[in-house]
Amino acid sequence: MTTTKITHKGKKLVVTAFVSMIAAYNLWPLFGVKFYDAGMAFGILCLVWSIHLSANDKFRIFSLAFLLLCFSNFFDELFFDPTSAGINEYISSLLIIITVIVVYLKDVRRNKGHN
Repeated sequence: MTTTKITHKGKKLVVTAFVSMIAAYNLWPLFGVKFYDAGMAFGILCLVWSIHLSANDKFRIFSLAFLLLCFSNFFDELFFDPTSAGINEYISSLLIIITVIVVYLKDVRRNKGHN
């Protein structure tokens, strides 16, 4: 089993996630539940981003899909109503599916050129 080292940027993202989640947990009584939800979503986004940065080729497409889902969740918490499904979820889902398919096809095409 191979291990991957976390990059310097990934370490910064993990620290940012830690600070964001601690702040959201401790300050939500002052700023409300929306602050808590957005802070936690941002923290999870940072953690998944650090995972994506250190992902190997086999896991990279899954980490990309997960990262895009986390971006969608974070934007939903900030700008939309996270308690109901709206047009933004459908647009995000479509964009994520298209992006993952395009990246996958590029990887397949690139790997065929190396064989």
